Amino acid sequence: MATDIYKRPVRNVGGVFSVESSLATFSGGSGTSAGIASLVQQVQWNYPRDVKYIYEIGSTDEYRVLGRTRGSLSIGRIVGANGGNIVDEELFDACDTGGTMTISAKGQLCNGKGATVIYTFSSLFVVDFGGTISVEDQMIRENVQLTFSGLAKSTS
Repeated sequence: MATDIYKRPVRNVGGVFSVESSLATFSGGSGTSAGIASLVQQVQWNYPRDVKYIYEIGSTDEYRVLGRTRGSLSIGRIVGANGGNIVDEELFDACDTGGTMTISAKGQLCNGKGATVIYTFSSLFVVDFGGTISVEDQMIRENVQLTFSGLAKSTS
C-alpha cells in the first residue's frame, strides 16, 4: 500500500461533489413568500428533545420521560445592495402563527448524479436580531435567531 511522507496510507478520491445549488426560501405566517434569502452566508439549526431521567429507590431501572421539542435556527447574512429583510415582517410577531423555511440542497456529482435533501422548519418566529459593521471590509452583517416547533427532513 502506498504511503505519504508521514507513513500514512494514501487516500483515494471517493468522489467529488458540491451543493452550489442549495436554496433557502422563507414564507411568513400570512403564507406570502419572502423569496430567496440573498447573501445568506450561514444557516445553523438545533432541534433538541427534552429528556428527564427518573429512578426508583431500591431498583436499578431507569425511566425516560420524553419532553417536548423546541428548535432554534440562526441565519447569518451580509446586507446587500437591496438591503431587504431575509424574513417576512410577520416572523417578528410572536402572536402570529409563524412561518416556514425550506432549505433544499442538491449534491452535484461530476457524473451528473446526486441526491437532494430538503429540511422544512415550521412555526418560525424571530427571538433575537443583531448585527455588526466593520470598518475594514465595510460590510454590514446581520444575525437573526429564530425558534421553531417542527422540523421535517426528506430526501430524493
